[in-house]
Amino acid sequence: MNIGIDKLVLNVKGANRQDGQLSNVGWAKSNNYVQTDNGLILDKATFYASNLNDGFNGNLTIKDEPLKDTTSIMFNPTNFFSHYKLTTDVKGAMDKAQDIVWKSGLDLDLTNAQIVRIDVTKDRILSEPVQRYAPTLQNYLHFRRQSKNLGYQDGLTLGNNSRQFTFYDRKLKLDLDKVDNDLSNNTARLEYKLLNAGRKSWTSKYGIYTPKDLTNDADQYQEIYKDGLTNLVLKDVLDGDLVRLSPVTLIHQLEQYKEAYKRNAWGYFLKHYGVLALCNEIGFDALVDVCTHVTNSKRKDVTKKLKKDLSSAIKLGKSVSEVKKPVELVQEIFYQYAKAS
Repeated sequence: MNIGIDKLVLNVKGANRQDGQLSNVGWAKSNNYVQTDNGLILDKATFYASNLNDGFNGNLTIKDEPLKDTTSIMFNPTNFFSHYKLTTDVKGAMDKAQDIVWKSGLDLDLTNAQIVRIDVTKDRILSEPVQRYAPTLQNYLHFRRQSKNLGYQDGLTLGNNSRQFTFYDRKLKLDLDKVDNDLSNNTARLEYKLLNAGRKSWTSKYGIYTPKDLTNDADQYQEIYKDGLTNLVLKDVLDGDLVRLSPVTLIHQLEQYKEAYKRNAWGYFLKHYGVLALCNEIGFDALVDVCTHVTNSKRKDVTKKLKKDLSSAIKLGKSVSEVKKPVELVQEIFYQYAKAS
């Protein structure tokens, strides 16, 4: 199974709270109270299923807000079953989540909850080290907001506050977390995150409002996933099933280098992306145009400098045929994640 639900967040109203629920194992000790005419009233409380000592787990978290009459439940179906391997057994995960919620002291029916976030995720083994794809994805794809952190080393997030794709080295992530795993090298995870800010849009588009609308059928999630990847992230580079990249996108990237590195921008840019690979992808003349536009230099000066850089690169003896072009990397992402079942 290389597709599955990585995270679900549900909102529920109208919880009946059993007496003394906060004394149950699992509730955090730091709860918030507010002063009312009736004395101190619980405002917020947090429950961690991992704190239970009778076999419940799954990293389920409950955030209960009695005064707002709302309860939020977040969990990862992956952790309920098969040691960090993806699953589409949503119904089985919901049953386990329901048991934990009742164990916490809350009388809630999760089947009628409102879905406010769902992450549809794919793991694929790529032909190159995962870290080689991130710069190309950042440069050429429709969303270009990048987020890097220690959790997703050498990965990135593409998207906005409504919908996002996060790409990272899954094996590296588990290794850094010291989690035993049998994943192959070059295993990359690409997560399609449907977030609360865009809920009105994606609930209507995909017809998923409550857990009743979720099935165990991988095809349901494959269609959601493919739609997001092809019509959001890849929409400006796809021509049928072929990826066609535009040199115009390099202008934006080079402008970022110029802002960061000032006079040294061009040197760093070529060092990071390779003059051979760039020339092979968009052509020598197009690369001259990009540099001329961004640096406000004379075309003849740029041409002379590029020819020198290109000559030096060729003398290194590394054939461009040995290095995958950016278009080939994006094409592989498309086939592995959007086309492959």
